[in-house]
Amino acid sequence: MERRPLISLASFVGVLVGISLVFSIGEDYSFARKATQWKSMRAKVISFDDRIVSVASESQLVPIPTYAYFINGARYLGNGLATRYLSLNEYHQLLSFRANTEIEIFVNQQKNSQSVIFRASPARLLMLLIFSWIIFIVSFAIFIHTIRQFIITVNSRGVDEHVFQVR
Repeated sequence: MERRPLISLASFVGVLVGISLVFSIGEDYSFARKATQWKSMRAKVISFDDRIVSVASESQLVPIPTYAYFINGARYLGNGLATRYLSLNEYHQLLSFRANTEIEIFVNQQKNSQSVIFRASPARLLMLLIFSWIIFIVSFAIFIHTIRQFIITVNSRGVDEHVFQVR
């Protein structure tokens, strides 16, 4: 098998991964920045649901607490995380939560039903976002270069009409 198509395929996959990372991390970054302004309050853990999150760059099934909190006499339930990318400290905190205990949460003052357990560090997410952009740009550059080399090779050899025939 020729090396050039493999490089092109790998760089194309890198472009797709880069694009998905940019959108995924960009969405988390935007949400995390908003959550830094939310009000801190206490909530009571009532149950747990397992969810897949990224912990120190590894996907893990983690028990996420569902919690109850009260604002102006109204009861709200939540189990939100500000991001899918947890630090080791946040991961260990999640594992330490127990049912019927109080935890600190952060609530959106404009929408009381929206809450999160942790305020994600926008700086940490910005680093991930920059890294994902770098993956995208490098992969895209390699992909364009290999396509350009392919076109130059085809033009220098001339087009073989049998290459494009359907059998």
